[in-house]
Amino acid sequence: MANDKYKTLAKDVYLDLKRFKKAGFEDSGLILFSIIKNIQGSDIDKVFEEYKKILTKENLIIEVLSATKLDSKQVEKLESVVTKKITTASLIFNYAIDAKVKGGIVIRNNDDLIDMSMATDIANLKINS
Repeated sequence: MANDKYKTLAKDVYLDLKRFKKAGFEDSGLILFSIIKNIQGSDIDKVFEEYKKILTKENLIIEVLSATKLDSKQVEKLESVVTKKITTASLIFNYAIDAKVKGGIVIRNNDDLIDMSMATDIANLKINS
């Protein structure tokens, strides 16, 4: 599907810019760098439309962090559950492996965080003990 291609490219631009901002770079030249790196040819208008949808929250980037790669059944179940809970926007899932996640997963959308990692469970046990 061509639209999925544009959503994926827009997601990549969004995530690049988020990483730049986190690293302390807010130069608009980085926006151009990210776009050029991710987009080629006449697709830029279509990708920009998808990017605007991300910024206006018509499309939401759902970041999923796990210690190891999730298998297809886990991905399918996770996406099904999250899609049922968030019905106000089209969802774009971004999966990443993070060694800091000690078992379980962490799901993040901007400032919203669902931490289902064992490290958090253990920390909560220590606090409540």
